[in-house]
Amino acid sequence: MAITVPLPGGGTASRTYLGGVGLAVEGLARVGDLTDNPVTVSMSQIAPAAQEMARGLDPRLAYVEIHVTSMIGGTFASEPQLEWVGIVDEGPISTPSYDGEGAISFSVRSELMVMLTATNPAKSSDAHQKRRAAGDRFSEYASTIGARKIQWYKKG
Repeated sequence: MAITVPLPGGGTASRTYLGGVGLAVEGLARVGDLTDNPVTVSMSQIAPAAQEMARGLDPRLAYVEIHVTSMIGGTFASEPQLEWVGIVDEGPISTPSYDGEGAISFSVRSELMVMLTATNPAKSSDAHQKRRAAGDRFSEYASTIGARKIQWYKKG
């Protein structure tokens, strides 16, 4: 079933919705701060669409949109609304033991939080600062200052 949904940056796009994959979404929290709460998206390991997504494609860092709506009698009661945007952080496939249940479970992190928590170690390197500006001496002792044990509150 193809439905037109709103995009995060504005506008709309057509999305194909598939059923019968045992989809479960857990951990979708609404918070007012900048905590990084990953969402877990699980589905049946034997569903053909889930097999193609997990094994046929490379889901690492895949873009994820979570839309919400309700269904009545097999049809959507309203247009799906964009609820959450993220990227796949990890996607283990659990292989069950005999007569057990397996699943494909993706950990999806907020795209915004991934960008905000990314580190760039090159910014604190003296060599990197010198490449940017030859006379920059700001990080000259950055590599050794962490090893020093100076108690600044005591007289020497």
